[in-house]
Amino acid sequence: MVLNALGFSSRALYLMPQYLNNKPVDLLIAPGLTAEDFNDDTLGRSLDQLFETGVTEVFARVAQQALNVYGIETRFYHLDSTTFHVHGQYKQHEENNQEKSNAEESSNAEENSKEATTAQPALIEIAYGYSKDHRPDLKQVVVNLITAHRSQLPVWMEALSGNQSDRASFPKTIQAFRKQVEEGEEPFFVVDSALYSADNLKTLEEIRWLTRVPATIAEAKRLMEETDLQTMTALENGYAYREVSSNYGGVAQRWLVVHSTQAAQRPGGVSRWALEVATLQDEP
Repeated sequence: MVLNALGFSSRALYLMPQYLNNKPVDLLIAPGLTAEDFNDDTLGRSLDQLFETGVTEVFARVAQQALNVYGIETRFYHLDSTTFHVHGQYKQHEENNQEKSNAEESSNAEENSKEATTAQPALIEIAYGYSKDHRPDLKQVVVNLITAHRSQLPVWMEALSGNQSDRASFPKTIQAFRKQVEEGEEPFFVVDSALYSADNLKTLEEIRWLTRVPATIAEAKRLMEETDLQTMTALENGYAYREVSSNYGGVAQRWLVVHSTQAAQRPGGVSRWALEVATLQDEP
């Protein structure tokens, strides 16, 4: 099916044997297979198994294996989100399944217990939300993406409802991906300031992360106002920094106040300096 899509022919499932007729499937997939083995029944069962296992989890395992094979450094993982708007009319999930919800509420305790022990893939909703592709007038879906350090190869792609916020989803995405990473040195997760809140820090207390502290936090605002450039350590290219300790949210952290001479000279700045506060946990 991947070969089919890459070939831009996109034939229906029942035509796959015809598409693969001149392809060496015994070399590409496994010995002993023929084009006739890839009929719509076989492919349909494969899609069902893939859905039940979890497309995101399968993708993560394949990506992790690729990183290992090619020896790509994975000490740092970068997480961010994007949005994809859609056109057309989409009803809310709750509206489409009102009768189903009523039936579930009336089910007995034994049935509920049985359902609870069976993991069911969560459905996402196409809904209005904060649009990163500048189409707030349209409904959308959100995709969280984790890439591997400098290679920027995707190792985790997760589709979410269109009204999902980064602050709520980022900790869950990190925890879910962490379960797929092989045993070894704990990686760092590099995330934007949407991750930074007292609740999220407590949730990720056992995970190493690097992020920016929002300047709206009183402690960060006070630190930027009180920091004197003369007391900062100079770096190259007009940068300087100051390191301080923080226990915001009850989690021990290391904050870096960074000053940029170039940014400070830009017109229209509201601050004396262009300061940024970063957080690096649990490592010098």
